[in-house]
Amino acid sequence: MNPAAYCRRVWHVLASLSAAGLFLCLPCSPLTGADDKFPDGPGKALLLKICTQCHTADPIAALHRTRDEWKDTVDAMKGYGADATDEELGIILDYLVKNFGKQ
Repeated sequence: MNPAAYCRRVWHVLASLSAAGLFLCLPCSPLTGADDKFPDGPGKALLLKICTQCHTADPIAALHRTRDEWKDTVDAMKGYGADATDEELGIILDYLVKNFGKQ
């Protein structure tokens, strides 16, 4: 194979792998689509950053709980190893109660 043909072949293989890699990684993002379910406000970014370290955000948006129920949930997640300060967890709790509290 001549050098020009070899270079074209390598370029096509790399381009294909890059495109496939990009395509495969897009649905893996924990924020894909989930961001739309969460109203803007203080705590949103923290919730999406911290809570999606271990699970997707989708189940959170489906829940509606009282402050005490959300506090129990947040405390349980801290017990499971959620990597957040008490201040950050308080901000997340306030966000959850405001946007996903029982009506």
